Amino acid sequence: MCGCSEGENIHHHSFFGGRGGCCCSPRRFTTRTERINWLEDYKKNLEAEIKAVEEVIKELKTKIK
Repeated sequence: MCGCSEGENIHHHSFFGGRGGCCCSPRRFTTRTERINWLEDYKKNLEAEIKAVEEVIKELKTKIK
């Protein structure tokens, strides 16, 4: 740890604004695996939404006839 909780590195916190230069702040990027997992979940959600829309269209078409 950089010791920010003990106040040892206060200078880099104020210089970079907040915790911008702190080495113990949470990472701000996703890994390739996390991105793939997120995209796969997103795809599943979109496919479910498409299926729901298709069902509504089918229902509306049967009411017209």
